[in-house]
Amino acid sequence: MFSTWKHSPACIVFLLLTLFGALPQAHAIHFDGLAINAAGDTVAVGGDNRCIMLLDADTLAVKNRIWNGAEIKKLGFSADGSKLAIFEGGRRIRLLNLTDGSFSKPMEDVERAVFAENRETLAVVVRQRGGYELLLLKTSDLKQISAITPPDNFRIDGIGLNFDATRLAVFSEPRENDEERVSAGEIPGNLSSFAKDVFKENHDGRGCRILLYDTKSGDTLSDHALPWVCKHDQTRVLIQDDTLHCVTYSDLNATIKTADGSVDYFEMNRFGYGLGVSSKANLLISGGLRTGNILNLATNQTHAFEIEALPGWPEYFANFAVSDDGVIYGSTSAFRVVKMNATGKILAVAPVF
Repeated sequence: MFSTWKHSPACIVFLLLTLFGALPQAHAIHFDGLAINAAGDTVAVGGDNRCIMLLDADTLAVKNRIWNGAEIKKLGFSADGSKLAIFEGGRRIRLLNLTDGSFSKPMEDVERAVFAENRETLAVVVRQRGGYELLLLKTSDLKQISAITPPDNFRIDGIGLNFDATRLAVFSEPRENDEERVSAGEIPGNLSSFAKDVFKENHDGRGCRILLYDTKSGDTLSDHALPWVCKHDQTRVLIQDDTLHCVTYSDLNATIKTADGSVDYFEMNRFGYGLGVSSKANLLISGGLRTGNILNLATNQTHAFEIEALPGWPEYFANFAVSDDGVIYGSTSAFRVVKMNATGKILAVAPVF
């Protein structure tokens, strides 16, 4: 048995994942920022390399490189494609004018950011003295559209916007609840691995609070305590009417009904390092170690995808963006960009440098 572990790289990787479970944190060099413009002809990518690269969406060839200086966490094009919003390390956000290459003055103290799929609006969490404020901004110039102040002592752990930014979901940090707590020895032994995860989530004495806002009026549309816990940047949220679909790194994904706060769990991909959602295409995407799955919410069908293995440290997906016509782009820890269709067929793979 010991000789098998000694000579099998796959076994060594499995052991590392089992022991640590957080490969990105241990080897966190990749492209976090990824976006495609409305025209579908330009992909922007950047990350720990601190450089924004603009790619031809068809061939994945690099058309331009812009030094950003700070590491890049998230990217979002304006609706007309002339500006690129950059959420940077150092808790700030600013605009890159793609016409003349100039940068706007940065907005500081930004804790989190999420872009609406219509590319007209983004939501940011700004830490204020004594709490947080939620700001809706124009992607074209970062001018404020509206502001929402959450309840006192509400510590924000995650946010999500619907397609046109009329709805904003806000998740609190984990907090104790009145669930019956059980020890590891009390978990039923006949459950599948996923069913055990669900059982533990519902019996760990923790949950979160979710608020759904109307962004135009600022009214709270729903307020529920959930048994599920949102894990900030390890969760992506798709909002469709009164339903939230949340895909996570841990694969304890959740469908939440905002009318009554009910939660249904579903599987997608163990260790979802890279996540993506698309309202237009009805897609949830989860990518792990060079493999992943695409869930089509309209058909309830799941499609697998896989890229070839590279030598050396395992390659994992870091992020996904979806064009308006349903083409999926994924960035990886090997500084590659992958293009695929909605059924997981790989259309192109290219190293980006």
